[in-house]
Amino acid sequence: MRNGLLDDINGSRTGYATLYTDHTIGWSHNFGKMIVIRPEVRYEQGWNKNVTAYDLGTKRNQITAATDLLVQF
Repeated sequence: MRNGLLDDINGSRTGYATLYTDHTIGWSHNFGKMIVIRPEVRYEQGWNKNVTAYDLGTKRNQITAATDLLVQF
């Protein structure tokens, strides 16, 4: 589990001036000795009610799902 905080006061890093938080949950699953899969789910939120930084400027939050596949040799 990973949590993050970014206070982009002037919008110089993201283009939108707001406080951001993110929360990620990920895990690893081994398939034998060679294959590892690492899925994760992430939730991000912009806290300024007047700023919609996600989904082309229409939402204040977003959810992202991703997966890594590792082949060890």
